[in-house]
Amino acid sequence: MAEPGEKYETALMEAAETKSEALRLERLAKRFYAACYLAAAGTIAEREAKARTNPEFEKAEKEWIEAEHRANIAGAKAEAMKLRFEVWRTNEATERAKMNLR
Repeated sequence: MAEPGEKYETALMEAAETKSEALRLERLAKRFYAACYLAAAGTIAEREAKARTNPEFEKAEKEWIEAEHRANIAGAKAEAMKLRFEVWRTNEATERAKMNLR
């Protein structure tokens, strides 16, 4: 069984990887938006509306939002693991202190 520190490290790595993926998808969605905006004709508001309702942008934005959700969950899991790790460390220190008192 992995030590709490190893579990925490794994959780942090997963959080970082999911956040990186979310960032990649954000950049991709913004590129789709820009391409759609530039290809559209009309006023600024019309071009923005056309870009936001373009199926390619909608798909990319949906994937980005889902990736952000996964990153948020992974970050919360890492934070929970950090708390468990701190409890484990405190308990270990308490046990060592008890042994020294005997």
